[in-house]
Amino acid sequence: MSSKTKSKLPIAQTFISTIGSIVATAMLVCSVARGYLPPEVQGYLYLSFLNLINKFSTHLTVIIYESESFMTNQVYNAAELYLSARLAADVRRLKVPKTPNQNNIQLTLDSNEEFTDTYNGVKFYWSLVSQNSQPVKKIIIWSPIFGTHVSS
Repeated sequence: MSSKTKSKLPIAQTFISTIGSIVATAMLVCSVARGYLPPEVQGYLYLSFLNLINKFSTHLTVIIYESESFMTNQVYNAAELYLSARLAADVRRLKVPKTPNQNNIQLTLDSNEEFTDTYNGVKFYWSLVSQNSQPVKKIIIWSPIFGTHVSS
């Protein structure tokens, strides 16, 4: 080994050791948080963490709620219609609803399913997130960060 390679080896070892310590600490904090904190506090901490990460990101997250003030959100319906036409082969679960008023079935994303779409050369990361609280509110989230699953 050359002297340059030998001098860089301790720096790499220190870096890997530091990353390992950070990951271990994060895993411990997550484990304790899941075990002892109520879901509301967990959600708040998760959203705070995402907000911190988003401050350093150049990506935009768009959240589309299924309904607003007890009225159907037309943007949600339009996004659902667009997504049903663009679903990719890598989607593992599809929802296939048909009401008596509909003539055809419609393929839609199932809860917690996500896929990547490209429109005019721009990549979009779509995810359907469902919330289990009263009242039940489903939202579609588009975000390139971690395939984000955010419930609010």
